[in-house]
Amino acid sequence: MSIPEGDYEKGKQIYKLRCLQCHTINSMAARTGPSLNGIMGRASGVVPDYTYSEANKKKNITWTRETMFEFLANPKKFMPGTKMVFPGLKKPEDRADLIKYMEVEGAKPPSSTSVRDRRGYTVIYDASARSNSPTSVFLPMRQSIAVLAVDMKKLLFFRKKLRTIGSALMGRRELKIELQTFIELGTKPSHANVPTHAVLYRLAEQSSANFVLPSHQFGAS
Repeated sequence: MSIPEGDYEKGKQIYKLRCLQCHTINSMAARTGPSLNGIMGRASGVVPDYTYSEANKKKNITWTRETMFEFLANPKKFMPGTKMVFPGLKKPEDRADLIKYMEVEGAKPPSSTSVRDRRGYTVIYDASARSNSPTSVFLPMRQSIAVLAVDMKKLLFFRKKLRTIGSALMGRRELKIELQTFIELGTKPSHANVPTHAVLYRLAEQSSANFVLPSHQFGAS
């Protein structure tokens, strides 16, 4: 299969619009999907610390221009059972452009910013790589809330009447103030700040007396 030579700048725009929300490429940090750093020439399903679908692990392919070109056309057809919700790129030139961008950017050494809380979670993202789109600006808050959401899901299994993180916090004036601060700092490449669990825990306490979190696991960081 002959793959057209793509355009880097066009591929960059496609990446920002279609890939950036779920994948990093300038760091090894995982978002909803695994990092794309070094993906070209790499085997499928091997990025450390990321939980792949069984479909991805069993596919057992190497990501080349040819396999990536076919995958991007229709991910679910190429890899039945994949967790990806991305529908694909129908235009061959769009796929070629995106592949070109991934070849160039993915070959660069990864760099990332890491912030750890006392429980040992790691929230990693590359602030300088984010675009100004709403999904990117809100990324630091989204990642921290996602970590808490995992614990809330476990708690809700035993305490069905507990309210979720969203219903407990949304609409609170304190949250809006904190969030605005994170947005202002997070949009500057030199400030890769994320809200700590201690901050979210404090806001939760102010929001509802019925909202319970294991305080011994969420101390000030």
